[in-house]
Amino acid sequence: MDFNWNEPKTIDDQEFSSDNLDRAKYATYLTSLIKAKGGTDRNNLSNYVLNLDAEWGAGKTYFLKRWSQDLKGNHPVVYIDAWAIDYLESPLMTVLSEIIEQLKTQTDRADSPKARAKFKEIIKAAAPRVGSALMKRYLGFDFDVFNSSESDGENSSNKEIDFSKAGEKVLEVFCKEVTDSKESVKALKQAIQAWVEYVVDNPVKKMGTIQNSYPAFIFIDELDRCKPTYAVEMLESIKHVFDIPGLVFVVATNTMQLSHTVKAVYGSEFNAEEYLSRFFNNRYYLTTELNKELLENHCNTELFCAEKLNKMQIILFPFYLFEKEKFLEFCISVFNAVKLSPRQAVKVFERVQLTFLNLQKDTCVNAALIVLLFATREKSLEMFNTCWKHLVTGINIQKVAELLPHLGSSLKNIRLKIYLELELVRIDFPFINRYVYDFEEKYFNGHQFKHNEVVLHDLFSISMGLQDLTWHGDRVSKLVREVHPNDLQTEALKYYIRLLQMKTDSKYYMDLTNMAVNLD
Repeated sequence: MDFNWNEPKTIDDQEFSSDNLDRAKYATYLTSLIKAKGGTDRNNLSNYVLNLDAEWGAGKTYFLKRWSQDLKGNHPVVYIDAWAIDYLESPLMTVLSEIIEQLKTQTDRADSPKARAKFKEIIKAAAPRVGSALMKRYLGFDFDVFNSSESDGENSSNKEIDFSKAGEKVLEVFCKEVTDSKESVKALKQAIQAWVEYVVDNPVKKMGTIQNSYPAFIFIDELDRCKPTYAVEMLESIKHVFDIPGLVFVVATNTMQLSHTVKAVYGSEFNAEEYLSRFFNNRYYLTTELNKELLENHCNTELFCAEKLNKMQIILFPFYLFEKEKFLEFCISVFNAVKLSPRQAVKVFERVQLTFLNLQKDTCVNAALIVLLFATREKSLEMFNTCWKHLVTGINIQKVAELLPHLGSSLKNIRLKIYLELELVRIDFPFINRYVYDFEEKYFNGHQFKHNEVVLHDLFSISMGLQDLTWHGDRVSKLVREVHPNDLQTEALKYYIRLLQMKTDSKYYMDLTNMAVNLD
């Protein structure tokens, strides 16, 4: 079964975008795997539980929603958002009710006498609370149960309890209830299996299902976000009650986070990883990459664009000719250099966005520096201080590479193209018009300054601690008169930065960082 998610789709009144993370291929692969494990022949079915392990930002819910929706054309499907209903006491009853109600919509004969009989069988079989009634009764010390059958007419509160007889009574009742519980679980499994079989045999007309559309898929989402006790009880129910041939479970979690949840129940020293392995036949890792599609999925990247920035009279240097795609790609290159997690990357990007949108009118800022500072500050204070000391207030990329090898080598490979389109500056940003006229020519003795490419860490050294506009203008004029001028492009860029009135005070960027870091 192949999946194609190239087009957006509305599911349960929620709009899901096209598959820009290229997840459909994983649905195709996992469907084949699960059908091979769970079986498609009703005479040779198995129970199978897959843990879909993905960290935040991997798009678990998007993946499960689109996958489960498309499967409905060929299989009975139930999707459960565990976190949305973890306020309910019983995960067992939650799964049961969802199996009944959701599968009703996948058969044309949900109102038939036979279907109603199936419901009654499930409800009747589920009535006994497996073990819970017993625990509630005796841990609550219901002493009337412990008392011997003989009565001397005295007030029970004045009688001395015969704990020997009480113990015998507890053991007797316990054995009986264990036996009854086993029978009730067995009856419940048979009732659920019969209901699924009924849905398979009586599909919605024109749904495209076939006679043997096994297995039935049960998707459990957001379990790692649930209350610890609820999450553990859900896993226990799947393991001990719903291990029914023909039912397959896909439990989507951040499994590391789920391990912490389990430890909250059993203690910090408890081996949660080994415990969880008991519940899953296999684990499949849905990997996450830092790319611009991730930012587009989790952030409103339409908040700022070239038109809005022009209207606000804000210049994001060196992205003067602002193109969202190129800016997103730059952000991702910095986030990867800093080794941010997907959650951290989204958090940093949102801080960057809000910072830009709250700049005062008629402002030019070093957007590249802001992105780096925000990213390193989110990663660690040590990394931020290293960059601040050796890239912002000092110029020593080699020291950064020595202290932080991955960051240092990555920054050396990030290059930015800068476009010196001064005629557009004059048109689009009236607040700097008065400075442009003296530097409007593109050529000085055959030299062109329209395009310039600079390594990211060099941009920081170029743009901080500059002299005044006149000083840099004289410097450029002197260089263009030389036959083989050195550093002409660099000096022209410094003059250009001054023309744009870009903020070059390091304290300004420290203040922006300190304000933004408190936004969580």
